[in-house]
Amino acid sequence: MKQMSDGERYEIKDVYVGREKKLKTRLILYKLTKEQLKKRSEKCEKNAKKKGIEKSDHTIELLGISIYITNIEEAVLSAEEVHEFYSLRWQVEIVFKTWKSIFHIHIVKPVKIERFQCQLYGKLILLLLSSAVTFKMRALVLENKALEASEMKVSEIVHEYIDRLSFKLIEIPSKAFNTLQLVFENVVRNGLKSL
Repeated sequence: MKQMSDGERYEIKDVYVGREKKLKTRLILYKLTKEQLKKRSEKCEKNAKKKGIEKSDHTIELLGISIYITNIEEAVLSAEEVHEFYSLRWQVEIVFKTWKSIFHIHIVKPVKIERFQCQLYGKLILLLLSSAVTFKMRALVLENKALEASEMKVSEIVHEYIDRLSFKLIEIPSKAFNTLQLVFENVVRNGLKSL
């Protein structure tokens, strides 16, 4: 790591992981730029302070590097694309986390298959509407207030209003704008990312 320059990648192609069954993988090291390291260090320091722990010198030194392990072949995914790919993968993880922790999509009661399918389709429609509102609210906050909203916080806020919003869209579409305005105001007040 000390021999690498800022923004450099280093790949070890044949790395084996697993105790019982060895799986051949690729290990990719990426040394953060000074700006990336500063941002990560500030975040780490804030989290450590919040939890009341002190980071060791070794841990602080390791903040300067990102380590990726993948079994995707180099012909499919180059070392340069790994960081971008894993960033996108993390966005997908956040979506599933919201579906599970906020919308409880994983909770299913034992019912006949037809009823289960109706419930599933209903939940998926609700998630589609909620996701559309969430992404639009985050975009509006960025565009109009030049602030970044947290996806989890905005999803929670949208979840609070989703029944009212879906009712208005079906029964009184002209009143839906008022509810969306309330959601936006709440996002600006309570949905921003922590600094």
